[in-house]
Amino acid sequence: MRRTLYASTLALTLAALAQTAVAQTRRGTQAPRTGGTTTTRTPKPLAAESIPLPASDALLAVDLDKLFKEVVPRSLAGDAARLAQVNADVEDFKARTGIDARAFDRLIVGARIVRLASGAVKIDNVTAIARGPVNSAALGAAIRASSKGTVTEQTYGGKTIYVTTVNDRIKLFGIAKMRVGELAVAALDAETVALGEPADVRAAIDAQAGRVPRADMALLSFPKGPNDFIGFAGNVPPGTLAGVETGLPNVDRAVASIQGFYGSVASTAAGPWPRRGPGACEDVLTICFPPPSSECGFKNRIHRRDAEDAERTVAGPARGM
Repeated sequence: MRRTLYASTLALTLAALAQTAVAQTRRGTQAPRTGGTTTTRTPKPLAAESIPLPASDALLAVDLDKLFKEVVPRSLAGDAARLAQVNADVEDFKARTGIDARAFDRLIVGARIVRLASGAVKIDNVTAIARGPVNSAALGAAIRASSKGTVTEQTYGGKTIYVTTVNDRIKLFGIAKMRVGELAVAALDAETVALGEPADVRAAIDAQAGRVPRADMALLSFPKGPNDFIGFAGNVPPGTLAGVETGLPNVDRAVASIQGFYGSVASTAAGPWPRRGPGACEDVLTICFPPPSSECGFKNRIHRRDAEDAERTVAGPARGM
């Protein structure tokens, strides 16, 4: 039997950025930017780059250059208030951390998917890698200035880690709101900055030095369209979703057997929002179940393939954000 579930890709995409525990649902939000030059750079495919993320179950990549220079200005051209709020969120993140999201081309986030003893599922060890021109001295000065004397500096693996106590909810890179205790930042080289909890930034430094395994960037090498600005993928550890209860036994069994997922979000002239039919955004999500199959997913659908030939829909279409 093949069962088809429908979901909002945007909701699942940025859930990887939110370091919150979830039991039977996943949530998320979306993104911003404006400013800088008008030339959009074409970054190398992620799988061809050496990204110093420690081993991760889930990966998220955001093309910041395209997001801030094309997607946000185009989609919010007729909404001055929302555009101003996006810019304010980016500026607030810069003022509080010294990090200017608009100075980077790309953001890559890795995380572990952990099943807790309670049965809840937690997104943990969230580590972000920002790629773009980096002046380590200027970065350090900006972080010190924004911290107003509260930053501490640590040396690890030959790198300087700046640790700021935030203890508040902020929008990281102006994109996803989450509660942050300590935010650690380290320039790894002339085009790479690592952000996260201090232990996770140290893990990124170790990954760059080859002391620990790196995340498998090949997870993000699935085919994408020219207008994609977000991509995400992951492997679900065995047993992580076992015991999830929706009140529908067939759905529970399907969810428990999920092995992985991948997807992307693309923007068109109308903006980056979920749609059905002609409009703003192509919303693509694939979730894979055993046995592995090249036909395990299609656009806007989650498919489960069993030995049986029948097909039954168990959930309705996704709702827009």
